[in-house]
Amino acid sequence: IYYIEKYDAVVIAEYDGGTIFCYDIFAGKKDCFDEIVGVLAAESTVSVRLGFTPKDSEMFMAEESAEENTTVFVNKASDSLFHTHQVTFPFLSRA
Repeated sequence: IYYIEKYDAVVIAEYDGGTIFCYDIFAGKKDCFDEIVGVLAAESTVSVRLGFTPKDSEMFMAEESAEENTTVFVNKASDSLFHTHQVTFPFLSRA
């Protein structure tokens, strides 16, 4: 767990080699996501994986989850967010 005073942000993340796995970011300002990730990145960081769906996902690449027991059932007749967007349930919300 990291606190970044400049952005008054709490970040739950872990490092694995050149990858940062960012479970979530809790910050008062919502428009400073890339700056916060930039502060977390070490010189050896080559990728950042997110455990949540970012508000602006244009600078990210989505990957299909290969985890077991993560099936979500969606009402086929409804206008579901899942039909039109690539989203994930936050990793911190999983039991």
